[in-house]
Amino acid sequence: MILRMISKAQLKIYKSLKLKKFRYSHRKFIIEGINLCEAALKNNAEIEIILISDKHRSNSSFQSIQKLAVNNAIPFEFIPDKNVVALSDSVTPQGIIAVVLMKTHNFDELWQLENPVILMLDEIQDPGNLGAILRTASWFGVQAIILSNNCVEVYNSKVLRSTAGAFFQLRFIFNQVSVQEILTQLLQKKFKILVTSPGFSMNYTQVEYHTPLVLAIGNERHGVDEQIINIATYKVSIPKKGQGESLNAAVTAGIMLSEIFRNG
Repeated sequence: MILRMISKAQLKIYKSLKLKKFRYSHRKFIIEGINLCEAALKNNAEIEIILISDKHRSNSSFQSIQKLAVNNAIPFEFIPDKNVVALSDSVTPQGIIAVVLMKTHNFDELWQLENPVILMLDEIQDPGNLGAILRTASWFGVQAIILSNNCVEVYNSKVLRSTAGAFFQLRFIFNQVSVQEILTQLLQKKFKILVTSPGFSMNYTQVEYHTPLVLAIGNERHGVDEQIINIATYKVSIPKKGQGESLNAAVTAGIMLSEIFRNG
């Protein structure tokens, strides 16, 4: 059992991670709840420490977390419940927090993937939408996620909770990226770009998709940016049968990924 006493200064730093600017200055973020902590441990996330409310010291629900922490040589500590609540961003804290180090990826790793399907997310604003998209991407085995620098932050606590642990199953996440710069690189590497819009004439089921492929999902209200549409290889629509105005961005991603991998 690896126990580590943390100082008030460290607790202050951990509390600051509730704010985006401090997450990036320290290159760390917080997750909370049994499911997220368990997913992080099982998927070998780089965890600095796990903090458990002392009122759960004998709670059997936390035994699997403690066992995983011990097996992975991850320090953990029991701290006063009020401190866990202060670190939490949840309405009903579960009594467990983990401090996780951000991963840094180089695009050279991306180019080494064999015929990948990549998800490019531009201006996704709703944390629940982003979390659902990441969860869907994990389900379909998407090799990498690219988020533009105007997306809702991927380390936002609401985003992380919405992924239901799938965040830690995704191998490559490139965060806060310039769409123009990455599009240039993707085109140079012979990637095909796929976009959807109700205005396009081609039915999404009538296309044979080829990899390497980028599926671009745009803003919930405005859709995919014009610069992406202008260079897109595939411009398709999802036919409407009912009366709905539009599809949710996460639903669109799910439909398209299902079709892409069905063909593959």
